[in-house]
Amino acid sequence: MSIACGKSVKYITANTVEPVVYSGHSDGSLRIYSMTQGKTPIAQIKGIIDYPINYISLLSNRYQALVSSS
Repeated sequence: MSIACGKSVKYITANTVEPVVYSGHSDGSLRIYSMTQGKTPIAQIKGIIDYPINYISLLSNRYQALVSSS
């Protein structure tokens, strides 16, 4: 299966326990894709930061993500 993140993607990471992919975008949004539920995001969080997300770190509880920008 593939996902379509678009051209504004700056960073992608995956959950090692569940089939989930997180993508950080140039508009400061975070999108979450399930590899088992299709090509569209299962969640999109806008306005996290005002700059492009260039790094995502998933915390050990898998319910929180740390994002950064340059």
